[in-house]
This record gives sequence, C-alpha cells and structure tokens, in this order.
Amino acid sequence: MAAFLRQAMLDPSLKQDTHSYNDEMNGRRVEEVPQEIGEAPILNALDSGVHQQAAEMDDNLSTKSVKSLSLSESIHEDPKEDATRIHELLEQRIHKPPVVAEGKRRPSMDKDFRNIEGTAIAAILCARTNKERIEIARIFMILYGKDLLDTIRHVFTGELGELLQALLDTPARYDARQLHRAITSTNVLTGLSTKDSTLIEILCTRDKHEIQNIRREYRRLFGSYLEHDLSKVTWSHLMHLFMWLVVGARDDSAQVDEKMAFEDAHALWRGTEGVGFDATLYNVVLSSQSFPQLRAVFAEYKKYSEIDALLAVDDEFSGDHKVALKTIIMNVNGDLPIFFARRLHGAMHGLVRHDTTLTRILVTRSEIDLNQIKQMYERLYCKSLEADITSHCVSSYRDGLLALVRAH
Repeated sequence: MAAFLRQAMLDPSLKQDTHSYNDEMNGRRVEEVPQEIGEAPILNALDSGVHQQAAEMDDNLSTKSVKSLSLSESIHEDPKEDATRIHELLEQRIHKPPVVAEGKRRPSMDKDFRNIEGTAIAAILCARTNKERIEIARIFMILYGKDLLDTIRHVFTGELGELLQALLDTPARYDARQLHRAITSTNVLTGLSTKDSTLIEILCTRDKHEIQNIRREYRRLFGSYLEHDLSKVTWSHLMHLFMWLVVGARDDSAQVDEKMAFEDAHALWRGTEGVGFDATLYNVVLSSQSFPQLRAVFAEYKKYSEIDALLAVDDEFSGDHKVALKTIIMNVNGDLPIFFARRLHGAMHGLVRHDTTLTRILVTRSEIDLNQIKQMYERLYCKSLEADITSHCVSSYRDGLLALVRAH
C-alpha cells in the first residue's frame, strides 16, 4: 500500500478531492475531545488511530477508485522532505548489520555508532516546532503507511529513544504519559527529591486549560481518571492541592477584586502568623484565584506583613507541599525560568543523572521559555546549559539535547 500511496502523491492526474482527504485525516489525527471526560473514548489517538486510518484506507481502495493523495496544495515541501529523510534514516538503522567488536572496542562505542541515524533524526525534529513535527508524522503515515511514533519506539531505545518519542508527542499527551509514569513508579525516590517532584513540576506549572487537556488525554490513554490515580499516591494537603488544580477550580478572569485581595491576604497572614495554622486556606487561595488576582493578594500580603509570600511559605511549610506552593507562587510571579533552571541543574548534578527530567523540561519548554531558562541557568551557576549538558551527558543523547537547546 505504501508504494501505491507514494505513486498517487506524485501523479498530477490524481489531484481531485485532495482537500477532502486531508480534512478527513486531520479530523482524525486532531479529534475534538468531548467536554465531559466520562464520555471520551478510551484510546490512544496517536498510537492506534493511525492504524485504523490505514485499515480504512485499504478498504476504500478496494471498493472505489483512488482519489488524490497529493499534499502539494495543503502543505509546503519541507515536511514531506523531512518525512522522506527520516524514513531513509530509519531504514538504514533497521537494516544496518550488527557491529562486530574489534579488539577491545568498548560497548558504548558500538552503541554510539549504531545511533548515528538517531542523531540525524533528532537534528531534524529539534529544528521543528511541535506542530511541524506532528505534521511530519502525519505525512509519514500517508507516505509509508506506518505510525512514526510507533516506529521510533521500536527502533530506538534508551535515552535517545525517549527524547525522540517526546519530540513526536503532543504536549498534553506527553504530559499525561509522564504523570502516569510517575504515579505508577514503584520507586519512591526518582532522582530528584521524591516521585512527587514530577507531579509538582507538571501540575503546578501548567495553566488551567493545559491541565484540562492533560486530564482528557490521561483518560484516553489509561482508562482512568487522573484525580483518582493521584489520590492513591499522594496524601494530606498535597493531595488536596492536586485535586483542586486537576478539577480546574482556578478562575481565569483578568479582573482584579481589590477588596477580595485584601481579605485573602489578611486571611493568609492570620493562617500562618496568628492562632491556628491553616494549610487548607493556602491550598484554596493558590489553586482557585486567577493569576492577576493572586498578584494583588501577594502585594497586599507583603504590605501588611512586610514579608514576601514566597518567603512566608518557605518558613511555614515543609516537604513536597512547600515545594508545590512555592512553584505556584513562582508561576504567578513569572519566575518559572528560575524554577526550571534549578531543576535542570539538579538533574545533572545529583547523585545520578536524571535523564527523564532533562528530556521532559527541554522538550516541554522549548517553545515557551527555554531561552530565558538558558539565561537564568548561566546567571545562577556561572556555566552555560550547553556546557553542562556536554560535560554530563554522552553519546547521541547528548547530541540530541544540544540540538534542541541550540535550536531555540
């Protein structure tokens, strides 16, 4: 089927109904998710949907004449060229004979040699936006009848394979996978504080709409509700904070109620400095108020107590709950580049290198604030992010990360 599809794309006589075919493909690849999570079908749109597309395409070809599969009218040439080049590299990688060790050749040298194609694929993908990479995957499916993400998953393993898979996933789906990985991990210690650090990094730095998209993708992929699974691995105040964030309690209005800000600031101060410590109040305010409203609350708090809200939380709270609240405050204040720079440094300078954290931060922030993160990293540690990656990472994985950092 793949050969016939390529011929159809290149045949100028088969240009009828191009847009109807592309619209059909686009509609299935980026399907609107129902507003009610309970009604959403439990499926992986990227992993299994493309196989359904291929089966339906075969059925259509057998029952009626083929109409145009040309992409020239709907996209520019680069995605098609990228898809073709990636296919060539994958074929080289798949059919490359095993490397025969000579003398005392180190296994790592053989592994790096066999990942030359992976480095080249990473260079292509890192130079593209997420939207462009999804388009490359769509064209790859049309040209070769294969799901690019599935193919990458089977061909490349280890850190490089994880990086390539992350690049080809949508942001919401990738975050959902990362949350599930953290939730189901049997190892409490994941290299950076506790396993909750991954949950905090994602849930406390995404906005309301991003979290709702993650929640829906989680339901699609794993057949369970994110809040239900979180409740099984987190406890007490941290669990309650996560619940508020996941259900989308945050107000997204741009209006600021000065009177409410004054009242909330005084309530927060009384909850920490007065009689009876009230951690629940902090959870409710920080997870439900809009960012403009919270900035007004923090200003009133500092005016009244003569201490910054971030320092107050640092003094009064402990453990992962403190980290989560501080992360939200940094998000509100626009200080996430500091947060992520510290996370990246910890991932490379801990007892062990934490590659999953490195990959996740660099991929998810590459189109948001990676330049600011790089600047903050150098300011905080007097060494560039590129230099640290070069020093602490190796082989094709290092080259892939550097390509991503340099592209943005």
